[in-house]
Amino acid sequence: MLHTCHNVFLFRSFLFFLIYSFLNFANTRVR
Repeated sequence: MLHTCHNVFLFRSFLFFLIYSFLNFANTRVR
């Protein structure tokens, strides 16, 4: 159970990083 919770946390943080980098890329592309 703890292992799955840890995996979900890692996946969520990875997804957040992916979205953040994508937004950053779009921002630099627009300007």
